[in-house]
Amino acid sequence: MRIYITRHGESEWNVSKRIQGAQNTRLTDKGIRQARALASRLQTEGISRIIASDLDRAYDTAVIVGQTLGIVPDKSEALREICLGVWEGLTRDDVEKLYPGQLKFWYSDCFFSPDSGESITEVRKRVSAFIGRLINTEENNERILIVTHAITAKILITELLKMPVEFIWCFRLDNTGISIIDVDGPRRTVSCLNDSCHIAK
Repeated sequence: MRIYITRHGESEWNVSKRIQGAQNTRLTDKGIRQARALASRLQTEGISRIIASDLDRAYDTAVIVGQTLGIVPDKSEALREICLGVWEGLTRDDVEKLYPGQLKFWYSDCFFSPDSGESITEVRKRVSAFIGRLINTEENNERILIVTHAITAKILITELLKMPVEFIWCFRLDNTGISIIDVDGPRRTVSCLNDSCHIAK
């Protein structure tokens, strides 16, 4: 099985640098262009299924790709971005002012969660369950595109590779950057990580 993992196109809150979490923000015009470029990049890959977060910025990205590939995306709540509770809608500077010291805990403790939010560990559990269902129900020769969000995509990658979840802080994922992982039973191989050559800078 070949799994393609991508982050949604640029959103309105990406531009304003506000924390989105589980908020339902929309794509910008640039984000739509990025999704179209992603679709062109994937045209020859033989994608057989698209699964996306049900949040608009991810699902709309998936729909744009699906229109080019002739595939109607499936939605999954398991692929939603981490809920960051009271931080959502704020900038990082806002969080530091209103909740001093919490960002430090966020980056160092996978069990920490903002008020009314999720921890990295909680998201890891739902992502791990999603991976288990996917691998147990799809054929080995399938090529599946997953359209999700930055933190969720990072956890997907570390879980597929059976790496400690703390490694999510060791790499970045750009809007519509592509990561490809081949799954052959217990063997997992990375073909690329955050390939963004198709995106105009």
